[in-house]
Parts: sequence; C-alpha cells; structure tokens
Amino acid sequence: MLSMKIFLVVLFLCVAVAARVSPVASSSLWVRGGSDNTSTVTLEAERTNEVGSAELAAGALTETDEGIEAEQIQVEAVEVVEAGRGAVLTTSKPMLTLEAADGMASYAICEAMQREFNDISVVVVDSSGRVLVSKTMLNCPRLIPAIAHAKAGAAIGTHASSRALKAKYVPDRTPQLLAMTTIGAATNQPFCAVPGGVLCRDEHGNCIGAIGVSGASADEDEHCAIVGAQTVGLLTEPSSSALG
Repeated sequence: MLSMKIFLVVLFLCVAVAARVSPVASSSLWVRGGSDNTSTVTLEAERTNEVGSAELAAGALTETDEGIEAEQIQVEAVEVVEAGRGAVLTTSKPMLTLEAADGMASYAICEAMQREFNDISVVVVDSSGRVLVSKTMLNCPRLIPAIAHAKAGAAIGTHASSRALKAKYVPDRTPQLLAMTTIGAATNQPFCAVPGGVLCRDEHGNCIGAIGVSGASADEDEHCAIVGAQTVGLLTEPSSSALG
C-alpha cells in the first residue's frame, strides 16, 4: 500500500515537471493517456500543425507584402506620369500656312511673267515635305511640275538648297548624289539637285518649308523661287538670286 502511494506521488511529480516543460505535451498526456507511443504521435501531430500554421501565416504575410508592393509600384507609376505630363507633347512649332504658300507660288509666277521667262511650274511644301500648293503655267511640258516638286523635295529633305547640293556633290561625289536620288525615289520622296529648290526659314531660323521652281533656266527658276518666298517675309537659302 505504501509503495503504491509512493508510485502515485512520483507519477504526479513527473507529470507536473512535464507540464512546466511543454504545456502542449502535458495536455496531450492528460487527454490522450495511453502508451508512450500514443503520446509521442500526438505531440508530433500537434507540432506539425503548429509548423503548418506558421507557414500559412508566413505565406499570408508574403502575399500581403506583394500586394502592398504592387500598389506602391502603381502609385509611383502614376506619379511619374503626372510629373512628366507636361513633357508628353512638344510645344507647337511654326508651320507654313496655306495662304502664305499660295502667295509664294503666285509671286513666283508673276516674277516669271514680268521677266518674260519660259512658263514655269511652282511647288511649295511644308516642313514635312507635304505639298501645300502646286501651280503650273499653261505652256509647261508635262515633266516640269514633277521636277519642281523634286527640287523642293531635295531642299526640305536635306535642309539645304538644291544649288548647294549640286555644288557639294558634283562632280567629285556624284555617286553619292545618285544614291540619294535613288533612295528618294524608293521612299516616295522626289529628289533633284538642280538649282531651283529653295529652303525657307522663319525669322528665328526654324525650317518651315521649301519652294521648287522649274521650266526656265536653272538660275531663273531659283530667282523666281527666292522672290516668291521673300515676298511673303521668309528667309531663304540661298539668300540672294544669281540674277541680282
């Protein structure tokens, strides 16, 4: 009887010590009871559950962090766009008006008539090479308007007068000039490096277009182009006519 009491006391002390070391383990012992194997399995299962819960919690935190990071990226992107909205579009650059282009062509033809040159054709293009005005006197051969267009195209395509192009490339660098002409034809940009294509700028030096004239002699064509552009107040390249 005494030894039974001593056994119970020792067992109670063992249980109390186990409870202090691991509350989960003691709970398992009191609830589960049974053999040592059963208690061990129970402890491992509960520890596994704790680990799984911790992993789920960590995963939830990771997803939350990713969501917060994505929101921050979106906010930063919006701020960048808002800050740079003023730079999305460039400020408007000067453009040649249709009225000015029409006046240029008309003045050039009037100059040819007053000087009694051969009939001419006049083409005025804007800074992109788009034809704004094309005027042709009645007795011009069929090819002349196309040549006038090509002279204007050469000027606006290189930002140099067609006379300057001829002086630069002929005769020493003629193959380069032929290559430029071929490329222009292949890309639907008429190109002819013969005097008569005049580059036009505004008072601030902005390139705003070109005027091409053909039908008379090369110097006469250029003269009419210069007169037409300068009469409406534009600066020209060349700045003066070879005819004075």
